[in-house]
Amino acid sequence: MTDGLAPDDWAAPLPGAYGPLWARLTEGVAAGHYPEAVAAADRLESVLGRDFGPLHPYTVNTLTVRAWLALLSAPRTHAWAETAAHLVETTQRRRAAEAPDEETHRTLRNAHAVWTVLTRRDPGTARELAALLLPLLATLPAEEERHRCATAVARWVDGTGSEHGDR
Repeated sequence: MTDGLAPDDWAAPLPGAYGPLWARLTEGVAAGHYPEAVAAADRLESVLGRDFGPLHPYTVNTLTVRAWLALLSAPRTHAWAETAAHLVETTQRRRAAEAPDEETHRTLRNAHAVWTVLTRRDPGTARELAALLLPLLATLPAEEERHRCATAVARWVDGTGSEHGDR
């Protein structure tokens, strides 16, 4: 399917045909039913991925919305491992799609924050995700933040840092 959208037009609205799926997502958010909104975002992302491809702005933006909703849901669902993995995957896909850096960096910062929670709740998964997280942290724009976050992860992994990957 072609839509005439430039590959770098990240602010373009979804075509009208996807309105009902988007409405289901926004209704879930408005009602505070984040797990349902996550499911609606997942469905919309699947449809957009099929119709436009996994790196298209529509698909990647919806993936990013799903990551944000998973982050909002995590304190209630305690799905920290899934949320951390999803945020890492979202950051990777945003990088691959050459999505705008500001939102990509925000997603990465959220991935790091959830990873620190995961170090206390599921150290095994935190260790697995650290290998994916470390190269992404190297892309943060501020040198001090980049160094602080990457050092905290590396020290936690090798056992020389604090017990939960903090600074």
